[in-house]
Amino acid sequence: RGALWVCGAAAAAPVADMLQGDVHRDAKGLGLPLQTLTDECEIDACINREKRVFTRAGRKFQLKQEFDKNGSRSTGSAVWEGDVVLTKYMDKDLPQGYWNGKTVLELGAGIGFAGMVAALLGAKDVVLTDGDERVLDLAKRNVEANLKPEEVKKSSLIYER
Repeated sequence: RGALWVCGAAAAAPVADMLQGDVHRDAKGLGLPLQTLTDECEIDACINREKRVFTRAGRKFQLKQEFDKNGSRSTGSAVWEGDVVLTKYMDKDLPQGYWNGKTVLELGAGIGFAGMVAALLGAKDVVLTDGDERVLDLAKRNVEANLKPEEVKKSSLIYER
């Protein structure tokens, strides 16, 4: 069986409903401090940094973001709140071994964070897609900076427009 995870800008809207004040509400309505969602700082405090740091799948990820000359984020060139929550869920809330042998297609992969986490958690094949060549290039650079070549080859990480 494969798994299909859709992330990117489309995932950010439902996540906004989960984030209320400085508390994250899970599906059961239980509140968790935002500090449990990010390892570097609270979401609003670090959202515009050039690099964001997260620990997922036993690995510290240093993810490069890119901004336009006005300092704003484009849809695919930054870590969005949806990616923060999704990767935490993938890593902590699913049963151990869940990703082993899975095929993952990430639509609108942006910087590629969820795909990298899936690969480290055991996904057999990971396809990162994005409609913007510049964003896909950023994803490739983030993968190269955060995964070892053998981890990329082992998971058959592929980039497609």
